[in-house]
Amino acid sequence: MNEKVYSLDGENYNITNKKELIDGLMDWKTKSKDELIGKEYFEGEAVKSSVKDFVDADFILSAINESAWERHGEFAEDWPCLNDVEKEQLEEMVTKFLEEKAPITFYGIKNSVAKTITAEDL
Repeated sequence: MNEKVYSLDGENYNITNKKELIDGLMDWKTKSKDELIGKEYFEGEAVKSSVKDFVDADFILSAINESAWERHGEFAEDWPCLNDVEKEQLEEMVTKFLEEKAPITFYGIKNSVAKTITAEDL
């Protein structure tokens, strides 16, 4: 992804173009866009994660085991038990399902810098 995104406060990078940024900087006290010159904003690069970054078979299996343990005690101690290949298959299956049914709609920010509006921006 690594596209430029903008923020008015340095925390919420939900502005994707300069026109939206200028509109966001306008407030009820601002009569003209020229008054925006010198106002601060933040620019960063959007970094989108992959669903696979969040899928961990060991974590999934541990949660299942804890639930089984709560219901059936030591009888569920070693369940479910998967080998490395099976764990990889589980991760692939869950990843594919989430990519189709619940794609990632968020992103992180890197290389954030504070900037100010210039006449060229307007």
